[in-house]
Amino acid sequence: MRIAVIDLGTNSFNLVIADHFQTDYSILYLEKFSVKLGEHGIYLNKIQEEAFWRGIDNLEIILSQIKNYKVDEIIAVGTSALRDTVNGYLFVSTVQKLFGLKVYVVSGSQEAELIYWGVKSALKIGHSNALIMDIGGGSVEFIIASDTQIAWKKSYNIGVARLLEKFNFPEPFSQDNLLIFEQYLDAELKDLFEVVKQYPVCELIGSSGSFDSLAEMICAELYTEDLFRGKTSFNFQLNDLELISQKILKSTRKERMYMKGLIDMRVDMIVYSTVMINHIIKRINIEKVRLSTFSLKEGILYNLENFKKYF
Repeated sequence: MRIAVIDLGTNSFNLVIADHFQTDYSILYLEKFSVKLGEHGIYLNKIQEEAFWRGIDNLEIILSQIKNYKVDEIIAVGTSALRDTVNGYLFVSTVQKLFGLKVYVVSGSQEAELIYWGVKSALKIGHSNALIMDIGGGSVEFIIASDTQIAWKKSYNIGVARLLEKFNFPEPFSQDNLLIFEQYLDAELKDLFEVVKQYPVCELIGSSGSFDSLAEMICAELYTEDLFRGKTSFNFQLNDLELISQKILKSTRKERMYMKGLIDMRVDMIVYSTVMINHIIKRINIEKVRLSTFSLKEGILYNLENFKKYF
């Protein structure tokens, strides 16, 4: 059975096409589309008109690409921008009207579970709990889990598109602004820092997105791009992560435009992602960081039967 999964995110629309077997899947095609559905509106909980129709136009392009693969089923999933905005329902109904495509809008808790499934299909988490982190444009999901079960999960409305519009600090970040941002994270993530006392973790697993960019930048800057290419996971060296993080934090937008391994769609938001990742590492005393290149869309393929039970 050939399936296309479209993740309609706040910052990007992500497409995967795969041949799905009873207990496995084989990816045929992957592509990201910079849509910025939340631009100038996500912090106001509204999709602005220009972003609304940019999303529709990109979805039309995606559906035309899917036609080339003769898929048996298309699964479209909406996350923060569609569940939290006052006109998210209008986007969903417009997609249904124009393309005959149903969009499943998942809750934050469901999104976190789908991310967990995606990570499980990319790597072995292990018997001990790890903290999984997925940084989106509208929300950030945290999941404390092992290979066998989820101990705790929660979605927070602190995605990088929201943060960029809320703070929009001059660059590079001053120490005062860095402190303001870290204090904000402490307040927003207070219950996360409490729950890790109940479920201790020493490893952080970053799911796709900004973590992909950091891995690509480290390989391009310090090693070789082939070190990361074609893999579903990557082990970060903490010293490498610190080195690239400092380079990002000291940079201007213009300088980041020319940084190896950093794609255009993440030039603006990578600073906020980097600060958030560094803060989590410091506050929880993380000793190990890994990347899963798989996330929500691969999670659907990995556990398709359970996904369909939800909807």
